[in-house]
Formats: sequence, C-alpha cells, structure tokens
Amino acid sequence: PRLAPSDPIREAYWTFEQRMRQLGLPRPPSVSPACYMEEISARQPQVKAMLLRLLELYQQVRYGGRPLPQHALEARDLAEEIPRRFPPP
Repeated sequence: PRLAPSDPIREAYWTFEQRMRQLGLPRPPSVSPACYMEEISARQPQVKAMLLRLLELYQQVRYGGRPLPQHALEARDLAEEIPRRFPPP
C-alpha cells in the first residue's frame, strides 16, 4: 500500500484513491492519475467535473511543486464526496 503524503491536497487525492479501492475501483500503478480519472468518469459521468477539479489540484501540487493550502479543504471535500456517488461493492 502507498503511504499517505504530507501535503493536504496530495493526502486528499490519496484518500480518494483509498475510498475508490474500497469500492472495488483501484488505480493500478501502471495507470496515470489522469487516465484513472477518465476511467472513473466513464462509470459515473455526473462526477466528471469534480474528478477533473480534484485532478487539477493534485497535478498542480504533485507535478508543479506548488503548495496550494487555500484549496486543501476543497480537495478534501471532493475526495470525500466523489466516492459517495458510486454504488457500494
């Protein structure tokens, strides 16, 4: 299992992945976060905008190296809300 990161937005994304794994929708290590979000949005198109926003925040922090503390709460809320839109396993 992957360890939770220290940045709040990366942690929110990690939480999102853990919750999706619990729903039977894990992200394989060989699949990029962007491709994973596309796969997930194909299953529940109504969450696509939320997925894209979470991905945007994650990528800015992960690959852009920019901390975005002002968006930490938004990322956490998205990470909690998106999995609720999927049926339990």
